Amino acid sequence: MARLIAAALLVTAVSAVANPLPELQIYTEHYEPYNFIDQSQVPAQLKGIGVDLLEEMLERAGSDQDSSDFKVVALENGFEAIKQQRNSLLFSIARTQDREPQFKWVCPIDKLKTQLVALKSKNITIESEKELNDYKIGTIRGDVGEQLLKRAGVHDSRLSYGNEYNNLTKLIKEQIDLYVVSMDNVASSCKNRDCEVSQFEPVYTLQVTDLCYTLNKSTPDSVVSELQTALDELHAEGRVEEIRQKYMD
Repeated sequence: MARLIAAALLVTAVSAVANPLPELQIYTEHYEPYNFIDQSQVPAQLKGIGVDLLEEMLERAGSDQDSSDFKVVALENGFEAIKQQRNSLLFSIARTQDREPQFKWVCPIDKLKTQLVALKSKNITIESEKELNDYKIGTIRGDVGEQLLKRAGVHDSRLSYGNEYNNLTKLIKEQIDLYVVSMDNVASSCKNRDCEVSQFEPVYTLQVTDLCYTLNKSTPDSVVSELQTALDELHAEGRVEEIRQKYMD
């Protein structure tokens, strides 16, 4: 019996080595606190909740890839890449009905609240989506926030496009009235900027959804399954919450 067990374990080990996780083309954007370049480090380092989790997931799945293999790109470019490239992955991405059939998913990194954030001093209140065209709103092209605003009927003329950094700058300078983002992102951004999270408040929530890793549709199900199993284990062990608190404190 002992020999049979040993043989079975050997076969399992050999199979694991024979079928390692393929090398993935991994893309991310700058979206604090999930994935961002920490300029205070020399050299600058890619950090965040999604970054740390993915490194641990890859290790558990038998891959030797790490954050040095992750490419930081504009969100639109990241989506275009994973639509075309087999074995490609993009994070951290809101899982929406529009995106669901286009990709394969490993979830959740976290729950994402897509909110309209304003300066407290402006005393803005919003009761319904019908009021959104009364305001100039900052957003990121290709982001879930842009999709939700357009679905709500917000006119293109009311949208001000930019990246994470300059959208917050425009809000602080009162060049826009609202910024579609999460308060977690604002809190993280203010750690490295001349602002206080207490200056801002969420005035309307557009959606609450899972924040995920998304993969090209041609990526083998076995790869998706291995990554999902690794993420599930990290959740069960409390490791996801540990990493989250590291960046939220």
